[in-house]
Amino acid sequence: MDWWIWLVVGLGLLGAEVVLPGGFFLMFFGFGAIVVGLLAFPGLAGPLWAQLGLFALISAGSLMLLRRRMIESMKPAAGTDEKLADLVGAAVVVSADAPPHGRGTADYRGAPWSIFNAGDAPLAKGQRAKVLGVDGLTLRVTKE
Repeated sequence: MDWWIWLVVGLGLLGAEVVLPGGFFLMFFGFGAIVVGLLAFPGLAGPLWAQLGLFALISAGSLMLLRRRMIESMKPAAGTDEKLADLVGAAVVVSADAPPHGRGTADYRGAPWSIFNAGDAPLAKGQRAKVLGVDGLTLRVTKE
């Protein structure tokens, strides 16, 4: 098969990996196709049956050797939950009004956060609020 076909297939698989959910699967087949394309360009990949075998070997080998490591490297760092727990008790400045038991936004150390007003009093823009807890990326706050 022509070398450029392997490269197009490889780039297509890499693009599909970015667009489609799948957990690092298509990327390895894209990598295998690109390597075969690069080997086929100077004529080092041999006939079609050898190219297909090389593609299968490189794709499966890289999938088995590297996929688990890549998934592990994407996991959140240890202690992330503890760092978020450090926000409890901190003061934030409300940047968008939050009605009682409603949502708004606030700034903490210069970064915007979604907030949920857990108190019975409304929070107005510019007012300070106290963090009661963290739910995902939303701070549960009350009037300070």
